[in-house]
Amino acid sequence: MLQEVSYVRSGPIYPALSLITIIFMALIGGYLPARKAMTITTPSLALRWSLEAEPLDEKTYKVNIPILLTPRELRTFPEYALRSSVYGSNMVLKLRRYVRSRDGAYRFIYDGSSPDSGGYGCRVNLSFIREGRGWKPLIILEEARSYPARYRRSVIDVLRMFFLEYSDWRAKRRRLPWRVKPDY
Repeated sequence: MLQEVSYVRSGPIYPALSLITIIFMALIGGYLPARKAMTITTPSLALRWSLEAEPLDEKTYKVNIPILLTPRELRTFPEYALRSSVYGSNMVLKLRRYVRSRDGAYRFIYDGSSPDSGGYGCRVNLSFIREGRGWKPLIILEEARSYPARYRRSVIDVLRMFFLEYSDWRAKRRRLPWRVKPDY
């Protein structure tokens, strides 16, 4: 009579390896489809607000802000800009002046400095250009002289936070009751 031979490996390590492989495949099998579905359906504010400086020349950069203001919001923007300070962890922007043009757009001029840079200086021109029925902010960053890119990145991050806070302020302002109804 022939004896049955088992070709299954049965050492003490093989059941543990099989169990680890099964758990790993289950985690990967659940994570990858969930990650793909999440990136398709969830808009990423971080990706939408990743601002890059487009060089115009050696010391001048252009930054487009992905926000569109209605004419009514544009009229209230100076109220927010004058009451809000613009600063970051290592960058301070001080509003020097603002001007309103004939077509109703505003131009804000900020002086930027960094206390830890030993004299980093820049001028930030924040202007609004007409795009369709709304107004789009455009930032022109003029450095006093060539500096490392981290200072330029600091200015952009400060302005990014400024506009994110403005979006929040704008949303809260829309929810305010303009007229108080009497409670009879």
